[in-house]
This record gives sequence, structure tokens and C-alpha cells, in this order.
Amino acid sequence: MNITKLASGTWRARVYAGLENGKSVYKSITGATKKEVEMKAAEFQMQQSERKKEMAKPLAQQMTVGDAIDRYINNVVGVLSPTTIRRYQTDRKKFFKSIMDIKLYDLTQDDVQRAVSIDSKRYAAKSIHCAHGLLSAALGVYLPDFHLKTNLPQKVLPDVVIPENADVQRMIGRVKGTRMEGAILLGACCGMRRSEICGLKYIDIDAKKSIISIRRTIVKDENGKWIVRDNTKTPKSKREIEVAPFIIGRLLALPREGEFVINRMPDTISKEFIDIRNELGLKCRFHDLRHYNASIMLALNVPDKYAMKRMGYSTPATLKKVYQHTMQDKEKEVTSTINSQMSSLFSGT
Repeated sequence: MNITKLASGTWRARVYAGLENGKSVYKSITGATKKEVEMKAAEFQMQQSERKKEMAKPLAQQMTVGDAIDRYINNVVGVLSPTTIRRYQTDRKKFFKSIMDIKLYDLTQDDVQRAVSIDSKRYAAKSIHCAHGLLSAALGVYLPDFHLKTNLPQKVLPDVVIPENADVQRMIGRVKGTRMEGAILLGACCGMRRSEICGLKYIDIDAKKSIISIRRTIVKDENGKWIVRDNTKTPKSKREIEVAPFIIGRLLALPREGEFVINRMPDTISKEFIDIRNELGLKCRFHDLRHYNASIMLALNVPDKYAMKRMGYSTPATLKKVYQHTMQDKEKEVTSTINSQMSSLFSGT
């Protein structure tokens, strides 16, 4: 750095700024005093040094957190389900805004913890866990040496309302002969998901063998539009179910309106089910019919391995979670048996 006093009385410093087209480039810095010029020159050199450090970082780490998540989402489109992609895109816009503009190489665990703590005051614990999972997946790809150790809010287990046998009978009786009867039978007796029920075609039904093949779903794409997807939620979800012949008979007795058996969109199924449920004074969701099916298998002592295969579970975790909520009538039956045994043994003592 060369500092000189000009004829005008001002001071000037020529500071090396790098190479351009193979030639050295200098920046001219002027000031009223020599000290002022020295300070400006030192500040410029510090900025140049920081810039060199930044450019030395791997290209991926120069992205912001938001850029990394966007790139991760784009790379898994077509690999993950449209529903998952849509949820990722929503989480990207909604959560952890305080860290989205931070460069990856500047990100700290404190930054992440602060963002989680802020959003935990506004959103459900389950939502925070999902958004943090997306962040973790993106950082795992673009900042692999950064290991998240975030304290997340404790999840609150939802109340699973499993309908009793009488409840399901009342629902079926209320909608007998309609497409909702078919939907409820497929959920309660076959354990099918709503997306699978809506994706069921007549060609998937083997009336002679009483077998239903589950091979496609109707889900929303990343733009929120309902689409037919020639795939299931997981590879394990693509399956064949041997069902009671009366179910096949009820399904085939429905008026045909096209190639799909139920011929309704999933949200329509849910809305109609809510109306039926409310009319009957029940509190269960449509998805609880699937839980009901799992609980029936529990009551019948069906082995977990077979239950998982029939319902298309990839892991036993969900099955076990449902099994924690046994049906009230089964619980009463067991309680009565225990109390009767205790009475016969000790009531006369």
C-alpha cells in the first residue's frame, strides 16, 4: 500500500485489489488526512480478506439455508410423493424464517435453536418436528459436517378415536347402497387409506378370488391439484387383500360412473363422512376406520407380520401406536373377565 499527499492537500492510498485479465488492479482511496486514508485502506483490505475466505469455501456452503432447502426439494421431486413435496414447500415458506437468509458456512446451532424456539410458540410440536426434519435432510446433503443437536418441543400424542363395532354398523346402515358405503367398507374392513380407496378401479377387483389389488392412489400434486398416481404411499403399500365376498358384492352392486369404483376425490369422501359422523353423534375421522381395522386384528390376535402386510405398513411403529388404543368394548370385556376371576377367588375370604 502506497500513501502520498497530493498537490491539492488531500491524501491518497493505492491498495492492491487483485488481478483482472491477468493484470494487477489497484483501488484509489482518498481522504482529508493521512490517518483517515490509512483507516479506509485497512478497512478495504479487511473486506478483501473476508471475501477471499468466503470464496475459498465450497460452493455449496456459500448458499443460504433457504437456497439449500429449495435445492433439496427440487432434487427429490419425482422420488418422493407429491403430498410430501407439497408439505416440504409449505414448510420451507412457513418455518424458521430467521435462518433462511444465513449462509451455510455462517450457520450455528444457536441460530437453529433460536428459530425452533420462536416457531414453537406459534405452531404445533408435530409441525416443528416435520420442518426440522426437512432442515436436517437439506443440511445433511449440503453441510454434512454440521450435526444438528436441537432441543425440539415434546410431541403431544393425538387422541385416536377408534369407533366401536356398533358405530361402524350404524354408519354402514346409514349409507347403504351409496358410494360412501363402499368407502366405509374399504376403510373399516380392508384397512385401506383414503387415497387408495379413491384410486381403486374395477379392474383391481377379482370377484372370483375375492381379491382387491391396491396399486394406485389419488393425491394432490405440489400445486394442490388432485392427480392419479400409479403408485402407493410406500412400496409395502402396493399389495393384494383377500376380502370377505360380501364386500366384493357390495362394491360391484354400486352404480358404475366410470373406471373408478368410488369415483370421488379424497376431500369429498372426508366431507361426506364428517356429515354422516356428526349426524350419528360420533367423533371419529375417516382415517380412524383404518385404525378400527387394525384394532380388529389385534382383538383376533392376528400376528403383527400379517397385519402389517395386509395394511401396507412399512414398519411396525404405526401399527404399535394404533394397538395402544384398544377398542372400548374389548377393554370392557377384558376388565370384566379379570374382575370376575378376582371375585371368584377372593370375595368369600
